[in-house]
Amino acid sequence: MSEQIGPRIELGGGWDGAESLPCWSIGPRSALKLYMPSDALQLDASLELVFRIERSVYVPPSGRRRDVAYFINNVPVRSEVVFCDDASIVELTVPANALSLEYVLIHMMPSPAPAPAEAGQSQDARKLGVHVTGVSVATRPRDLSQKQTFIEEGRAVASHFWPVEMRTNAWCNVDALTDFICTQIEHRTPSSIIRLGDGEGRILVHSDYLEPSELLREVVNYQLGPDCLDITAQTYGLSEPGEAFDKVTNDLRALLRSAVRTADAVGLPTPSHFAGDASTPDMLNGQVGFASAVIHGFALARHLPQDRFFDTFAFHGVSATGGFERILRDRPYVGIVSHTDIGFALKDVFNVAETGFFQVPPHYSFPVVGRRTSHYPEAFANLVDTIQPPFPGALFLVGAGYLGKAYCNIIKARGGIALDVGSVMDAWSGLGRPDVDADLRLAPFVKC
Repeated sequence: MSEQIGPRIELGGGWDGAESLPCWSIGPRSALKLYMPSDALQLDASLELVFRIERSVYVPPSGRRRDVAYFINNVPVRSEVVFCDDASIVELTVPANALSLEYVLIHMMPSPAPAPAEAGQSQDARKLGVHVTGVSVATRPRDLSQKQTFIEEGRAVASHFWPVEMRTNAWCNVDALTDFICTQIEHRTPSSIIRLGDGEGRILVHSDYLEPSELLREVVNYQLGPDCLDITAQTYGLSEPGEAFDKVTNDLRALLRSAVRTADAVGLPTPSHFAGDASTPDMLNGQVGFASAVIHGFALARHLPQDRFFDTFAFHGVSATGGFERILRDRPYVGIVSHTDIGFALKDVFNVAETGFFQVPPHYSFPVVGRRTSHYPEAFANLVDTIQPPFPGALFLVGAGYLGKAYCNIIKARGGIALDVGSVMDAWSGLGRPDVDADLRLAPFVKC
């Protein structure tokens, strides 16, 4: 372990009146606020921060045990069962690059217990929790072996499942995908065609392979924004540490699983997605996401035949090969679920008669001006109430990130046909993700 870091410690609410350690926490929750010198930290994804808390836990003789949950910046990091009140050290670890380090807030939440007076031990009427005598912080190299093993498992599943030709040409079945979509449109068959990439894989992955703090940084904050948890807590009246994080991540996971189980075709990572660079922990997490998407995607979509699976980015292949000319040409209506209304371009290029626009907030990483509306839960709840196909078999193009899969599921349930085209619409307009192919611009956007 590297040289230890000496934080400045402040006691938050829930302590027994003292201004410094050692001190007893009182009641069901208490907080430590740690300020660490910025020049003492290496915020490298290859390192982890280790918080060592010297403490004992009050365990009444009648209870025989006490459960204690630990949260860092309102994200769960550890829980333990304590059977005696002997002093010991508990270690809490988080990736060094996963925190905003103006300060670190550590909550310790023991399960309820009677006071010593109530337990007949003494006259002490305090509701004792954790007695903390010291806190230290250090960095050490992260053990990434579990992640690497999981990636190899995902790589093996992908290699076993996909036909040989998909290993060298991930878009070799885009014509078949276009044929399937056109058949669904012709028969006005309600359908949901979705994709899972590394982001969705991160949501579905087990915490053994992606820590909650990484999920917060790489999924929630990255796409929904750092205010998502605060808005969720306000909306649902959540006040305890970790409740808003659990609410958001559990809801996203449930919506994704439901969308895959009811989908009519699913895009998943093909072997080419495992050929990328995984030399850094951040890149490694992308590979973990792809592995999770493959493993969980195939398991959840086992109702589909093999020819209903295609590459995660196959809609870019459909666009590049002219497939959308067949899908969109002369349609009476196309709904657009996205951050930008491209209806005028669809009318101009594909002679679509009418379009409907259902706006979602842009990806948090997109530059925008003015107040941001949280996609979840604010905008999502509103859109679920308003999105409605105008007739059976009405076509929708959806580009709405993780929640786009849920919109596709809703559109199908209401009689429409939903295509989770994702960043294809950004490529057509040049608005949104900066890494899309400029060669795919639709004519009205070429000079923009």
